Amino acid sequence: MNQLQKANNPLAKITEALNFYKAKIAQALPKGRNADQEISSVLAMVSSDARLQKSSPESIAQACFDAATLGLPINRLGLAYLVPYGEQVKLLISYKGYIHLVLQSGIVLDIFAECVYSKDKFRYLAGTSQTIFHEPVVVGNRGDFVAVYAIARLSNGLTKPCIIRKSEVDIIRSKSRSPNNGPWVSDYDEMAKKSSIKRLCKLLPYTCLPEMLHTIEEIYEPIDVEAKPLELDTNKESIVNSPTQFEKANVIELTKTIVNEENSRKQKLIFTIDKLLNREAEITGKKNTHSTNFANWTEVQLSNFLFKLGQRLESLEEQLIKTS
Repeated sequence: MNQLQKANNPLAKITEALNFYKAKIAQALPKGRNADQEISSVLAMVSSDARLQKSSPESIAQACFDAATLGLPINRLGLAYLVPYGEQVKLLISYKGYIHLVLQSGIVLDIFAECVYSKDKFRYLAGTSQTIFHEPVVVGNRGDFVAVYAIARLSNGLTKPCIIRKSEVDIIRSKSRSPNNGPWVSDYDEMAKKSSIKRLCKLLPYTCLPEMLHTIEEIYEPIDVEAKPLELDTNKESIVNSPTQFEKANVIELTKTIVNEENSRKQKLIFTIDKLLNREAEITGKKNTHSTNFANWTEVQLSNFLFKLGQRLESLEEQLIKTS
């Protein structure tokens, strides 16, 4: 294909950009995933969307690479989307994508969401041990929508709830691209469930480094698929505006900084774990004999252990209060 034909064929330019990043995509992908298959899936999505074909090939390749870094495929499963904003493409993580990330941590076993209506019997107790009691009306009209909640069931037997009132749901809706038509009108309840699940997932542990996910979210903010397009300041140099920043902006470079700072963060995690273990020993009356060499653990392992330890200590503190 000559240069003129390539210039008139957007798919050819996008394919060229993806192949340019193929080696980096392969390096970023989780074990067992194939870069050629990932690229083929992206090209299939692009070929069926005229708006994507008009977008910057470099931004599509960058979004594909960042999705690979998180281990999220871009295909019809809907874990992550390529969404055009002007000439640039944004990687948007769906609520299914967030569920996928937290379930992979091994700490979260299940996540579900329910809507609450005015005629339901509902009680929410906040505090150190959050409790939700919900008895929906099974027969007849359930009344007006009043709230939505999502609950994660954790591997240690505890649960993590997240409740959003109608007024908060409406604020989320008002910030969407189409608040007055589309799914927010036809499927308000389901969109509310999606909002609660996404908010809960952000509070749960991930298999990827949280800093990595946060960095990617900042690059592609807003992350909601309903969110408004970014209003870019063309007078300022930005990641998505300047092609000269394409190489500098990729997540591998950003995560190098994270790795360089890992030792400092690990020391802080180990210090916190040691303090909590001593507190646990104080409550139980047993000497802290934990002999694990935490220095050999990864940051993710330390974070997950700290999360479980915190949940265990919270339960012990509650028992201590009840018996005092």
